[in-house]
Amino acid sequence: MTLEFTPASEPNNLLDDTITHLSQGDNVAVVTLVNVDGGSPYPVGTQMLVLKTGAYLGQITGGCAERAIADHAVEAIHKGENRCVRYGAGSPFFDIQLPCGSGVDVLIDVETRLSDYQAIKSIISARRAARQNLVINAVPKYTKLYTPSPKLVLLGQGDILAQSCNLARAVGFDVAAVVNDETTRSLVERFDIKTNALQTLPDLSQICDEFSGVISLFHEHDLELDVLADGLRSKSFYIGALGSRKTHAARVEYLKTNGFGEGQIERIHGPVGVDIKASNPREIGVSIIAEAVDRLNILIESLEPI
Repeated sequence: MTLEFTPASEPNNLLDDTITHLSQGDNVAVVTLVNVDGGSPYPVGTQMLVLKTGAYLGQITGGCAERAIADHAVEAIHKGENRCVRYGAGSPFFDIQLPCGSGVDVLIDVETRLSDYQAIKSIISARRAARQNLVINAVPKYTKLYTPSPKLVLLGQGDILAQSCNLARAVGFDVAAVVNDETTRSLVERFDIKTNALQTLPDLSQICDEFSGVISLFHEHDLELDVLADGLRSKSFYIGALGSRKTHAARVEYLKTNGFGEGQIERIHGPVGVDIKASNPREIGVSIIAEAVDRLNILIESLEPI
């Protein structure tokens, strides 16, 4: 038995877009954020694609310098030369200011050929299929981390499950929704998300790797105990469980009596979600997925080049 995942609603297609335009004979520039001094809305490694027309896809500074970056990329395309450009603090472009006085360096690459990007895509696709992270020379003299598509297995009942699944897809998770009743199935499927039956749930410890999370959203908490046990046996980066502190204390005692140590049990985030004083299913979903995103980003930041 396997779980059926619904892919993220907005996957990152910048690499595919680059290959498409190069295949059509277009001159393009791939712009990579290679250094940040101060704050930045995007991490090092974020990329933009700029066409010869000045049109661009993606963002690096959250709208502050994208137009200038695109214009400088067009100049680089015409000259056929790569360049590294500074924006914000320490930049010669005094009219371009970044938030909080920060400065960023971007590398504008106009020399990488179609075959290079096709090779990169092939390697990335193979490693993602194997659920392995990869550090690769994405642009000259710079490496970029690619990770497998993050997955969340969400199990439970009611609209909190449906809203959480929808929000998870919106922020980039592939989602497996596991339901136990027809009402919940209908709530989830209205978001065009496929559902799995709890009765056919496979062993999560064999399915969930370090880029997978498990979130239990049951109201009948006896249904979650085997799920949480499987999650604790897996490498999941995040395990969350809905319920009050009293409920969480009861599940902790159950897991202790079934051989799990305190260090293992502490992996469970319960009550699940960050405290935003949520008062309805959508807000509760926001708090849950925000916590999952936080744990995923902590994992990615910890990864070392291989």
